[in-house]
Amino acid sequence: SDADCAAPPIKLGCGSWAAAYRRAPPDRQAALHYLFKHQIVTKKEVEGERRVGEGHIEECIKIALLMLREEPADPQDFFQQELFNLWSQKAALQEVLEERLAASLRA
Repeated sequence: SDADCAAPPIKLGCGSWAAAYRRAPPDRQAALHYLFKHQIVTKKEVEGERRVGEGHIEECIKIALLMLREEPADPQDFFQQELFNLWSQKAALQEVLEERLAASLRA
């Protein structure tokens, strides 16, 4: 019933963040709420119509789930560091793949 449904933390717009919140199961809604509460994802992003890639939203949710477990003292700093680490890992993997491709083309 409608009485059993929790109200969203803020007004949800028509953008990607709002859509992700609407379709998320409770644990992922909690992660998204954490991002909204700590202004890692801004009110403007949630209430507006901005489109964001699903991959980025997934990265942010994964970090937020970790943050919910670890309860960092400085959520914004923790988030930025985790996102930097994730992107660094992706860049290193991309470099390895490019080197392998170049080597296979030379062979």
